Amino acid sequence: MTSSWAKRGASRSSIRRSSKPPRGTWKASRHLSAGVLVFDHGLVLRIANSGAGSILHENVAALIGLKLDNWRTLAEFARVLRTEFEQRGQAAWQQQIEMRERGAVILVRGSPLPETGGGGYVVVFDDVTH
Repeated sequence: MTSSWAKRGASRSSIRRSSKPPRGTWKASRHLSAGVLVFDHGLVLRIANSGAGSILHENVAALIGLKLDNWRTLAEFARVLRTEFEQRGQAAWQQQIEMRERGAVILVRGSPLPETGGGGYVVVFDDVTH
């Protein structure tokens, strides 16, 4: 699943990074419309693209370095992500999230990252609001 996301295009310039992103993490294009979030093993956000901020209507750069448990502005979204990763372990998953307060329906896909690259998790999502 992760390799198909990586094929959507890669560019160095568009990714906002923390000081210590997971090793071997792929980069997303600034023109990628999907939201991309990369977490370490402790579910601390390490990388977020501009698409994530656009879809969530949130400054995701402010969330870099924060554990999902500490996301105050996107608490429900964070709760769903945390629950999925805890329940699915190393399996990829897909979930549709209705964000009523933002008037959006988000299709979210999550997957563990390979341990050879440092591990962690990737989340890719799109606004599928009709």
